[in-house]
Amino acid sequence: MLKTTYLFVICLALLMFTACPPPEGGANEGGNNGANNGTTEKTVAATLQDIDKSFGEAWKNKNGAHFDQNLTDSFVGGGASGFVDKASVVRMINESPCEVRSYSTSEYKVVELSENAALLAGKGTNDATCDGQKVPENEYYGSLYVKEGDTWKAAYYQNAEVPAAAGDGDAEDSEDGDSNANTSGNTANAEAEKADASDDEAEKEEPPKPNIQNDAELAKTLIDMDKKFWDAFFKKDTKVFEDGLGSSFLAVGSDGIRDRAAEIAYIGEHKCEISSYTLSDEKATKVNDNFVVLTYAAASKGTCDGQPMPEKMYTASVYMKDGDSWKPVMHMNSVAREM
Repeated sequence: MLKTTYLFVICLALLMFTACPPPEGGANEGGNNGANNGTTEKTVAATLQDIDKSFGEAWKNKNGAHFDQNLTDSFVGGGASGFVDKASVVRMINESPCEVRSYSTSEYKVVELSENAALLAGKGTNDATCDGQKVPENEYYGSLYVKEGDTWKAAYYQNAEVPAAAGDGDAEDSEDGDSNANTSGNTANAEAEKADASDDEAEKEEPPKPNIQNDAELAKTLIDMDKKFWDAFFKKDTKVFEDGLGSSFLAVGSDGIRDRAAEIAYIGEHKCEISSYTLSDEKATKVNDNFVVLTYAAASKGTCDGQPMPEKMYTASVYMKDGDSWKPVMHMNSVAREM
């Protein structure tokens, strides 16, 4: 349905840019080794937090111009429904039908990659709806910020929804003994509302598809590198990760945030078995000469901890130039939720 075509970008903007107070007790990490680094580290973290707050105010006011000014031209955003570009975010901010009742952040991390680039990751908890649909309550997110002149801008953002606990969101059993008698009437009303919604959607103009910038030759190089990490993951080959990950690496997914050491430990201990996987629709978006965002769709068959692996994920790796080679400094998976 056309309405759901809009929903992902709306939710992306909501989760990324809703104004929220600085987290209490969050870990701010600076420098290439991820250790706390005094005033410089705090200044970068505070600056990026202020940017988040300014985006939130602009989102509440449907001020797409603020996003146009503060996202890089090559911005890539991702989540459960795929990847979008800057123009898609700006358009949907201007048209946003979201209602936010509360939003907070925790487990906050900022890692400085260089004087002009930093990673930001954290956990968001919210109570909100977009276009009448409830936004998932919890999500982990990761982003890349770069400086253009003296201005920090968001170059990449992705969120991974935390699955609701069993029973969350289930309809409660009615205590009214006459509830079954009203079923026919409720069904008829629902069908009428559905028909009205379909008529409204038919009148809407199909939005342009996201136009994500892509360096095809570089995409081929980097997807081959990511495939080596995928193969090593399922073989529990930690050496590939020890040799290949950037020193400031962060992994972000629905299960949380891991730094380089924690990720390598996880590789050697995970309980996943795979029978097959495919990576497709790869794109390499150059942020600048030193950073590239690789995005693609990943399909797999197998189990983790005895549970089926997600059949499809939207995946991104942020690569940083290291001498003559590229190394990933952030990796994210968002379990696909097709609309």
